[in-house]
Amino acid sequence: MDFNVLVRLDLGAEEELMGAGSRFNREAGITLGRPSVLDVARDQLPPEVTAARDFNRWTYLQLLFPFDLEEPEEGMSYLEAEFAVTLDGEAVGRRLSATRYDDRALGDLTAFGESQSAFRWRLRPQPEEPGLTDGSRVARVLLQVPAGVTALTGVITAAARLADPELGLEVAAATVEPQPFALRLTDGTYTPIMTGPDPAEIPTGGVRRLCVAVDVEAYSKRDTREHERLQDVLVKVIDQALAAALRPVRGCDTQEQGDGQLVILPAGIDEPSVIRWFLRELASGLAAENRPVQREYAVRIRIALDEDVVHPGRNGFAGHGVIRACRMRDSPVAKQALKEAAGHHVVIVSDAMYEGSVKRAFDGDAAWRFTKVSAVIEDKGFTAECWIHVP
Repeated sequence: MDFNVLVRLDLGAEEELMGAGSRFNREAGITLGRPSVLDVARDQLPPEVTAARDFNRWTYLQLLFPFDLEEPEEGMSYLEAEFAVTLDGEAVGRRLSATRYDDRALGDLTAFGESQSAFRWRLRPQPEEPGLTDGSRVARVLLQVPAGVTALTGVITAAARLADPELGLEVAAATVEPQPFALRLTDGTYTPIMTGPDPAEIPTGGVRRLCVAVDVEAYSKRDTREHERLQDVLVKVIDQALAAALRPVRGCDTQEQGDGQLVILPAGIDEPSVIRWFLRELASGLAAENRPVQREYAVRIRIALDEDVVHPGRNGFAGHGVIRACRMRDSPVAKQALKEAAGHHVVIVSDAMYEGSVKRAFDGDAAWRFTKVSAVIEDKGFTAECWIHVP
């Protein structure tokens, strides 16, 4: 990837479930990079632009939007990919194009929206190509902006069609919701505006929230390249699980920890439903990532859940639920359980969490049985009755 990553967006579709609402199926993903703002000299402008009577009313800039199509699942291929930008205000696109960072085929490009404030780039495979290649591309637009305007706001969306030859199906996928952004034209400062609760509606004190603490087994025993791979897999499977459990993903807070991650889910969720989808998808995603690698290179994780009032702090999250989740995750009983497990993960939850939500989440599901254990970390003075799932 040849650009600074700003945000990763999931591409998928809602699937109706019999008698159980719907779920978001993630099919692919797109990574957005930091856009560039370039000045354009008058002699570089198209003749039809410089000949316009109102030419002096406008400023002309070249905007570059880098993006990267995620490699599709094995056996699948892109039939089409679409990247779209919609701007607020009077700015319009006068000429649209696209390029690649590497020497692979760009794809058959069709651009829509010249002289409009909403424009999109559609890519399809070349006639001789079986599918559209993944990888990094740059969507370019010659932008006409009212003189004196120093910032733009708008939204970015993306969509794709993929082929699944094994099932003989075409799969449509799109971003769950538009990605808002703000772009300062003076220095190119770009800010993705993350969706979430209105700050005015967030209580100034703590809020009761579900805490998920995750840690990778034997991380320190790996080399630097493996550290990078382990982190990539960890972030990917957690993001996929959140996308399946929360539709759309909003109001989540994360605290990266290198070999682990702390996720604070939004308040007011349907806990049994969210826990069920999150843990199932996390287990499924982890198994898929480990399938092509030898066992000694498998990513194996400990997952802990608890709930309590959480306060945002200057150096992380504060609250007893956060502490308990991390202590349970790092307890000898959880570490030993994962060491002896045939699978790639174990889940440990507090007694209150189990009785209040987890038991209902997996009621009647024999594959998700929990056993009562005691988690003890003597040097931390920590003892707790817990429930553990070892697949």
